Amino acid sequence: LELWTMRKTISKSFVDINTLDVKSYLAMMQMRGLMPTTLNNKRLYLNSFFEFLYEEGVRSDNPVKRIEPFVSPKRRKDAYSIADIESLRQGCECIRDRAIIEFFLATGLRVSEVTHLKVKDLDMRNKKIVVIGKGNKERIVFYNEMAEFYLHKYLNWRLRHEYIDEDTLMEEYLFVSNLIKSKSLASIDLKGELFEV
Repeated sequence: LELWTMRKTISKSFVDINTLDVKSYLAMMQMRGLMPTTLNNKRLYLNSFFEFLYEEGVRSDNPVKRIEPFVSPKRRKDAYSIADIESLRQGCECIRDRAIIEFFLATGLRVSEVTHLKVKDLDMRNKKIVVIGKGNKERIVFYNEMAEFYLHKYLNWRLRHEYIDEDTLMEEYLFVSNLIKSKSLASIDLKGELFEV
């Protein structure tokens, strides 16, 4: 359907279509209100088609190759208000949830970063943690006394209720599911389990 629409709009054969024609077609789609993500999908689809024609010897070039991707506007995320934060805190049903909330607030880590942390990654003495983030880059992140307090309570709770010793706990994920003991929240969906609070 995309190819038929483009060919009808441009009124040229696929062999004769050039880069300017494709740019004009995409610009017309943009004027119709299509979002950058949709336009990039169209560009990728057309690129694949023309690359196929090039590889099969039907065309001498790929007219889409020189067209830059559309840039999506960066969305600013609103910060939580004090009321939002208090609502999250009051909605915690267990010590684990409170420890997670305080840890997120103190560190600003991504969900994907927190779900892979192990207890041994914490430096409780200096209130810091080494995190492997985007691009496999390592960085040190510090946390505050409130996070430390609830982490300490949570880890002590786990020692008592999971019947494990400190050496075993050190090898466990920092935050585990309440439903499946010793199971990382990465496989449970931290957002779904916690932020319904």
